[in-house]
Amino acid sequence: MKRQIVWTGITFLLLSGPVRGGAAETFMAGASRVDLTRYDFEVWIDLDGDNKYTPKDWLFDTGTDQRYDYEEPGAFGPDGAPGVAGVDDDGNGIVDDCARPTSPEQSPRANCREYLAGSWRNPSDDVKDPAGDNYHPIFRRDGTEGNGRYDGFGLAGFGPNFPLCCYRATNLVPDNDYNGDGIGDGIWARALAVKKGDLLLVHLVMDYAGMFHNYMNEVKRKVALPPAEGGLGIPEDAIIISTTHNHNSPDAYGLWDMGDGGIDPEYIYGKFREVRPDDTGVEDRMFVAIEQAVANLRPALVRSNQGYHPSCLDQHTFEIKADPDCHLSPSERINFNPAGTEFDQFFNQNDLRDPWVRNTLVTVLQFVDAADPTETIATVVNYSNHPEVLGSAVG
Repeated sequence: MKRQIVWTGITFLLLSGPVRGGAAETFMAGASRVDLTRYDFEVWIDLDGDNKYTPKDWLFDTGTDQRYDYEEPGAFGPDGAPGVAGVDDDGNGIVDDCARPTSPEQSPRANCREYLAGSWRNPSDDVKDPAGDNYHPIFRRDGTEGNGRYDGFGLAGFGPNFPLCCYRATNLVPDNDYNGDGIGDGIWARALAVKKGDLLLVHLVMDYAGMFHNYMNEVKRKVALPPAEGGLGIPEDAIIISTTHNHNSPDAYGLWDMGDGGIDPEYIYGKFREVRPDDTGVEDRMFVAIEQAVANLRPALVRSNQGYHPSCLDQHTFEIKADPDCHLSPSERINFNPAGTEFDQFFNQNDLRDPWVRNTLVTVLQFVDAADPTETIATVVNYSNHPEVLGSAVG
């Protein structure tokens, strides 16, 4: 199945460069997509249906690895069975059984009592706390499993450590949780590289509300280094890094998660402070996305188009019209509530600030394989709006 990379962001000038040596130079394009999703949060079920975590809800106090001790790698020891292999350690009539609790009233090990069971004559080879993440009030205060509270991270725009990240794990939107990890569709770093002759440009777009330049510039400086020094040799001024302003993403500013210490350095930097492709931080993955896009360069063709999306309603004929055809008042207040006037009703890009500024132009670029134009390399969509304008399953 053919796949394409689609993202929104700031569009840069296409390469139309000069003809050199009497022959047209080949235009090339390459794209990549690298996962930026955080998986280090606990899952809960919204029993009272209020769309936020409260003590009334069902918390799976697994720690941020989303695994109880008996689900962690190596928990059952060399024999691979809970308790003593081949023995009904808990006497429930089932040998070597282990499962999660099925109701909030049950303890985490209610259906896995064979784990760590055994006797001095027939000991179990199970491993206690394989991940080393269990909470202890004295010896491991930073442990997240069994600490009795929700452990997550701050989402952009939703306040400090507000557990909105787990909406996909509640019983409200199970249709989007494709793989059962509590995440609907993930967030990404998408890179597009375009080249003609000696000129190479890169555009990297990330699904964040935003990111400060000091983080972006660290990636640019790494990319600009010569290959012998671990870089790609692409000048910093040939790299554009932008974000989609997605509020359903981890706080990459550190603004909304201040109550929990601000930005998470391990998420942004990984294990090492420097940008390196063998690490797992956001900056490292940004570099990898650019590296892969450049590696994927191939001869390409470009299709482009522009248009205006529907923006207003004729309150007399009920016709939906695009911005250039809208009959609007100089007053934004009237445009959004034009009852009793001659003007159309505008229904998007409510600026709320004077002067009223709007931009409803949509630009689309499609990069296709030069040898097979039916194969899409990447699609770029650029328009000015909050991504949330498309709505969500929880309204």
